[in-house]
Amino acid sequence: MELGKLMSVTIIVSRRRRQLALLLVALSLICLCQSYPQLPLNGQEPDSELREKGLVLRVFDGDTIEVQLANGETIKVRLIGIDSPEMDDKRETVLFFAHMAKRFAFYHLFDKDVRLTYDWERTDDYGRTLAYVYMGEGTLFNESIIKEGFAHAFTKYPFREDMKTRFRKAEKEARRLNKGLWRKKPWPVIRAEDARSRMGSVATVEFVCREVVEQGRYLYLPSDGDFEVFVSKPPPVPAAELRSLVGRSIAITGYIEGFKGRIQIAFVVPGQLRLLKLHGLTSVGSAHCRRWSACPRSGDLLSLHGLTSVESRGGD
Repeated sequence: MELGKLMSVTIIVSRRRRQLALLLVALSLICLCQSYPQLPLNGQEPDSELREKGLVLRVFDGDTIEVQLANGETIKVRLIGIDSPEMDDKRETVLFFAHMAKRFAFYHLFDKDVRLTYDWERTDDYGRTLAYVYMGEGTLFNESIIKEGFAHAFTKYPFREDMKTRFRKAEKEARRLNKGLWRKKPWPVIRAEDARSRMGSVATVEFVCREVVEQGRYLYLPSDGDFEVFVSKPPPVPAAELRSLVGRSIAITGYIEGFKGRIQIAFVVPGQLRLLKLHGLTSVGSAHCRRWSACPRSGDLLSLHGLTSVESRGGD
């Protein structure tokens, strides 16, 4: 009898211990969930406590920016789920698209208010804050730059499955429409006076170089109107070659943006610039034209810097 009572007590104690252990596990899960507020599953912006407002102070490249938060703290932000071409790549075509991604990001984000939302991990191995970046009107920039073809969907590391689906879909659409990195035909060719209406896009602009102006860290090649080419020092071609363009008709391919009332394209790689045909000279054949540059129309363009080889982007 005494043995039976002892066994009953032992069983009751064991059950209570299991119940207590389960209760502790449940409490731990509740605490963990509270420390990671629920993320939205529909791709919309999360509740206000999950986001921070900030001002973009600097654009490093297509997927990395610097943001000053509302509390005054400045952070380096790596955009979640995207990968743009590297700025230090030695291949000219890759470098061209790296700069186009940076100019796209600069045009849409620099000196603008943004909202940052986060995922399971807040920082990467380099100490950068991992975030989704929403522009003022609520557009998710991470998705937008993929959709326009200036970045890949980068799904190697874990993040929200709904966002992975959106980003893969955006890249698939960019490929289907031959945008940006996947473009298979020349960019549209326009006149300098029409460049303002094409801001925020890539095109080849034809103009007459009025002069070469040196100002601080930049050289400028203005047209007779409000369009100009700006070049960071050191320039991608010798400065003497740039000065030889004064008074001549040239074509520049790049991302069209605005700065202080002027319409600009950044000149970053030699193949962007073409000298329009001069009398008595033979033009470069269209077969030698890079697929991202201003391919000759009726054989009317000359390479400024002898760039006549065809290059393919790594990964195509």
